[in-house]
Amino acid sequence: AMAVATFSAQTFADTHDIERPYAGVDYQMGIHEQNGEEANPTAARLRAGTQLSPFFAVEAHAAFGTASDELVIDAFGNTVDVELQALYAVFLRPQLPLGDVGSIYALLGYSYADLEAEDVSGFQKKGSFGVGADLKVYKNVRLNVDYVEYIDGYKAVSGGFRFNF
Repeated sequence: AMAVATFSAQTFADTHDIERPYAGVDYQMGIHEQNGEEANPTAARLRAGTQLSPFFAVEAHAAFGTASDELVIDAFGNTVDVELQALYAVFLRPQLPLGDVGSIYALLGYSYADLEAEDVSGFQKKGSFGVGADLKVYKNVRLNVDYVEYIDGYKAVSGGFRFNF
């Protein structure tokens, strides 16, 4: 999905004058909650997409865990490591441009993730949603922040850079 999103503008340039591909790299802090306790594993996320109009884009995410976090699982202080092994997602991205400054957007799609924790293990899949904002910092470079609920028990706040081609 990421390769298609990245190269689709070159392939269909004659028919889609406004189509603009982009790619990004982000730091992601995950949130896994269990029995009122929270663990925050971290990940590196790669994004690629293409803007089909000023109000709509498609986007793919791939994230890989960089650090686990401990989750307290009982009153005795016993812990378990929580780690995101891998995450893949595709999204429709309706967006509202804010002039030349940036945009705010929603993400609606589907995720496939491998989260290792006491209550979950192995790949899970689920419809996903989120919200975010881009802020133009230099020509084709944007600063990005978003919040996405990927699967049951795992949501994330991500921040990084997006590069338009």
